[in-house]
Amino acid sequence: MKWFWYWCLCCLSSVSYAHKASDSYLNIQQIDASTLHIQWDIALRDLDILLNLDANNDRQLTWREVVVRTLELEQLATQNLVIRRNTQDCKTYNVQPIAIDNHVDGAYAVMRFSVQCEQQGAWAIQYRLLENIDVLHRGILRWQALHQTAQTLVVAASEQAVILSDLSQQHTVQSFWQEGISHIWAGYDHILFLLSLLLPVVLVRHQQTWQPVQRWQTALLDAVGIVTAFTLAHSLTLVLAALQWVYLPSRYMFCNLGYYV
Repeated sequence: MKWFWYWCLCCLSSVSYAHKASDSYLNIQQIDASTLHIQWDIALRDLDILLNLDANNDRQLTWREVVVRTLELEQLATQNLVIRRNTQDCKTYNVQPIAIDNHVDGAYAVMRFSVQCEQQGAWAIQYRLLENIDVLHRGILRWQALHQTAQTLVVAASEQAVILSDLSQQHTVQSFWQEGISHIWAGYDHILFLLSLLLPVVLVRHQQTWQPVQRWQTALLDAVGIVTAFTLAHSLTLVLAALQWVYLPSRYMFCNLGYYV
């Protein structure tokens, strides 16, 4: 009888997908004492929210619909990413034609440009993309100072400036640690999943009934084992994906949005 119910569950269950948060990828490299080169990858679905790029509303974003809005895209970039040095706004120049790149979750507009500040002092950025629109949006910032090792930081849209010269390995670890905690608590699915992992540690199946474990030490050891195994497995999948040894095209989960370029 139990196999019948398993079969019913498989037939009646719907397809579920992992979610992908809204991110942009910001690469800032110092070329010389007064010049930065910037590459900013922004998801087309996010740009469509801000500029309504899909002009004919056919849910299929084309290259023409993107390129005819080039000027607006460049203005959006300069308005939502401000580079300063000692409170002085830097001058943007050498803006490259917009390109398209594919990330794991779909197509991104790639904007490349340079900024220059003759004034000496610490570089700072103000990141404001999707501010007050998507509180979960984050910018993945990679900063490489002149002749220095690159640093990575996760930034949220805010009026508060980020001092690039203050970035260090400690800031990188702290940033990802905070974002990891926020990511877990932001979705009830994470909490339910963790509860489903931990619930069996306090119960034991005996004579076809669930009974509480006799010793709390046993439950604690089982909990540590489950959490450790889950952490190792999750870390392994992240490493495999980051090194592109295993590639699962999660962008297919957005196929109903019709972003075809």
